[in-house]
Amino acid sequence: MVHIRHMKKGDVLVKEGDSSNSMYWVQSGTLRLYKKKGSGFIELGVVHSGEVVGELSFLDNQPRSASVEALQPCDIIEIPRGKFEEFINTQPSWMKSLVQTLVKRLRSTNNRVKELESASTVYSKDDEGRTTKVHEFLSNGEQLKLCSAVLMAGLRYAEKQPDGSLKCKAGWIQLFGGHIANIHLSKVTTFLEMMQEAGLVPRAVSFQKGCYVGQEVVCTLEMRGHVKRVSTRVRFEGTEAPARGDDIWRDGVDDEPIGRVTSVVVDPGDGALLVLGMLKRNAVEPGVRVHTKSGIHGEVLGPAT
Repeated sequence: MVHIRHMKKGDVLVKEGDSSNSMYWVQSGTLRLYKKKGSGFIELGVVHSGEVVGELSFLDNQPRSASVEALQPCDIIEIPRGKFEEFINTQPSWMKSLVQTLVKRLRSTNNRVKELESASTVYSKDDEGRTTKVHEFLSNGEQLKLCSAVLMAGLRYAEKQPDGSLKCKAGWIQLFGGHIANIHLSKVTTFLEMMQEAGLVPRAVSFQKGCYVGQEVVCTLEMRGHVKRVSTRVRFEGTEAPARGDDIWRDGVDDEPIGRVTSVVVDPGDGALLVLGMLKRNAVEPGVRVHTKSGIHGEVLGPAT
């Protein structure tokens, strides 16, 4: 009996390392394949409706080699191992050999792909001038490309509104970002969400018309009237700078972090460390005392916008 799973955006279908008891046919929607690397992710690809996912680990009975997450609402048909084995046992012996051979070759190719550098790898220089390799989900270069994609889409296809604002379909941004700048679709979606969190979308681009990946997030934000996290300015004390990606904690509250560091600069006036971070809405009031796990203390200055 066929089992259909209805997934919301952000739901995880399988996790890397899980046992492989089923494979899945995507009836509708889009999903991303990724591997966790340090504090970020390596993007492996995007799966669309009509395609199968999870078949490699399923067929050679190995743990999942990657995680799969829904980029938008999806309907997934689950094919359990028992049902598949019932079917394959009714096929000629040469069919079983063919499947086993294809699986071995696919696994070999997959292992070679793991050795290649992904689009989520960036290089930088440390304090001693040595080159270091860092895995980032969305690098500075990709953010610049996506900003350019928004500008190009707006300049070429935006329509001027009575109030003077420009309205552009999100599909054009996806076209420039994905097909022209060659940025993964999941990264384009994340960038649009970052624009929402930073309060830039209402002033930059309207996403009201047409269907697009990330539409569920935009609609949810409009219904709630606010985002969960806000781009916030934080002033840290001392000379030791927190690293990008470090968790930020509220003084006296150690249950969970209230946000993370997104960028660090030095104030040219007094040399203080100024940080931009994505913080929970209830922690962006000026004067809130915060710290990192490494013991760097600071004070919230207020929202960045």
